[in-house]
Amino acid sequence: MGGAIFDKKSFLKMLEEDEEFRLAVAAKIGLLEILKKLEEHDRKFNEILEELRKHRMKLEEHDRKFDEIEAEIRRIWEELRKHSEILEQHSKMLEQYSKILEQHTEMLEKHTRILEQHTRMLGSLDSNIGALTEATLSRFIRDDLLDEIRLRGESLFILRGCT
Repeated sequence: MGGAIFDKKSFLKMLEEDEEFRLAVAAKIGLLEILKKLEEHDRKFNEILEELRKHRMKLEEHDRKFDEIEAEIRRIWEELRKHSEILEQHSKMLEQYSKILEQHTEMLEKHTRILEQHTRMLGSLDSNIGALTEATLSRFIRDDLLDEIRLRGESLFILRGCT
């Protein structure tokens, strides 16, 4: 090794005081290359941090949208629950009305049978009234004829069983 021989103390002092020496030593041991690589890593690290920041912003935006969607789903779910309760109430009312309709149908059928029975009875009564009216009129006419015959002083021979 040619050149000056340094002791440790002198070497450290020169590194501390002599920038040109410091850079020469750094270049010799590859420190400059390491520093360049560190700078490149810092640059890439900062790019990654920027990407992470963008992703964080997107994630926050997605979180906001998710919260909005979740709130909308909860609102819709509550609406569905209310409608379900109303539907259940209507179903119970429909069941009650169905029973009432069934009762009214039975009453209507019963009244229809009674009306048919009354119609038959009226038809029969009509026939009976017709016959009774005819018999009554015949009797009145006979009685009037008999009275007229008696008033003229005449008599009429009536056979038994014919009144």
